[in-house]
Amino acid sequence: MGIVYCKIDHQKSAPRFSRYTMCMSNTGHTPAKNSMRELPDGIIELVQTGYQTVAASIQFEPQIDELVGQRRAAKKPALILSDISGITGHDTKVRDMAHTMLKSDFDAMAIVTGGNVTTKLIGNWLVKLVGVGQRVEFFETQSEGLAWLRSRN
Repeated sequence: MGIVYCKIDHQKSAPRFSRYTMCMSNTGHTPAKNSMRELPDGIIELVQTGYQTVAASIQFEPQIDELVGQRRAAKKPALILSDISGITGHDTKVRDMAHTMLKSDFDAMAIVTGGNVTTKLIGNWLVKLVGVGQRVEFFETQSEGLAWLRSRN
């Protein structure tokens, strides 16, 4: 997976500054290897690694929806730990899909970025755009994310 910095444009008001964006190339990428499980305390754990396609990103959606429904029926909070620290890239349509997924029916989601500043910045922007800032937090480690979720249980 190669990361290429693409020059977007020069700002006319400040010509010495340029805007850059990160473009992810899927050539030679590591295939996605995702996992999902329910932890003993009912927290839903989703771990995503490798290059994410739409199919890879949504492969556990039916099981997650079912577990969230079971938590709702039991009048317990639906808590999700999403570890994206191992993602090496994604198709552009995955970002659009993430927008929809953040609007899902859950009470709290801890997103583990592994300290990746770019991922956290983009994630925070998306969370604010969707308006779920009170339900979603970003963490560097799984243990930090789990502690936050357990405080909401």
